[in-house]
Amino acid sequence: MCGNPLRLLSPVAAVFGAASDQRKALRAQEAAQREAAAAAAKTQADAQQAEAKAQRQAPNLASLFRANKVGSAAATLLTGPGGAPLQNMALGRNTLLGG
Repeated sequence: MCGNPLRLLSPVAAVFGAASDQRKALRAQEAAQREAAAAAAKTQADAQQAEAKAQRQAPNLASLFRANKVGSAAATLLTGPGGAPLQNMALGRNTLLGG
């Protein structure tokens, strides 16, 4: 044998070193992809929350009150905004129901 016996191991170490570097680069790339996916999911969730918040605005109470005030005090869902006609009321009789 001539020279250093470790010089024969140098090419083998270079191959394994290159494979190790490749694995490290692949792991770093996968970690970057996971981080990008997590950031995209968070952005999407934030956008959905903002949209839901925009849809939950308070109702316009003044316009609802004005719409309900159009009819008389006698208005119900059954009689409509004009209320029940007073000429059809049979009040003043002796029965409890007015009939």
